[in-house]
Amino acid sequence: MAFLSGRTSLTTVQTGDIADNAVTGGKLNPSLVAGDVIYASGTDTITRLAKGSDTTVLTLASGLPSWASPPAAGLVLIETITTTGATWDFETGINSTYESYFCSYRVVPATDNAQLTLVVGTGGTPTYQTSLYAYCALHNDTTSPASTGADGAADIRLHSDRGMGNVATEGGAGNFWIHEPSSAAASTFFSGNGGVCDTAGNFYGTTFGAAYEAATAVTAIRLLYSSGNITGEASIWGLARA
Repeated sequence: MAFLSGRTSLTTVQTGDIADNAVTGGKLNPSLVAGDVIYASGTDTITRLAKGSDTTVLTLASGLPSWASPPAAGLVLIETITTTGATWDFETGINSTYESYFCSYRVVPATDNAQLTLVVGTGGTPTYQTSLYAYCALHNDTTSPASTGADGAADIRLHSDRGMGNVATEGGAGNFWIHEPSSAAASTFFSGNGGVCDTAGNFYGTTFGAAYEAATAVTAIRLLYSSGNITGEASIWGLARA
């Protein structure tokens, strides 16, 4: 037979035995239909992935290709805390999934004139950073422009040094951004604003910028008062990009 090119065995197929572009999908197992994707599901094992629906995207699930809906653009809710306690710890979903995170809160302290603070956690099981010189912050409020939270602080005071009253009509509220917390190459920056009602019923509006001054990935954040329990509600979102 001429196609054997002088050979007497077909145990192997040489490049010259098959013409260019001569192998089609009809020679494959599994057989294919329009839109299919073929991939290796194991060593030397070819598998067919049927086409997805319009607008779905190809992704990996447990190391294998699959179709999925594209991630939504905008803010994606990760967690809400409403329990009363000494701390509110957000330890879920702060990772490289999102570049930035947004937190909003409405809180009342159990202890009169308490200050609302923020510290970050690092590591897989978060260790909360409360050492001096861990943070720096700069605040502006309605009566003390450019009041500072000091370079070298042990926490970030979200409303400068303003204490909150502990009755239902007092307390405080606000929101802040966490910028690129998963980066281990630079400090993690924060920016936000809010308002405080103090023990005398006086209201103060505040804005701030702050940083955790370490080239370490942030994996959690903790809200707490300078003393006593915290009540109210806080939520955190991740910012998804299309």
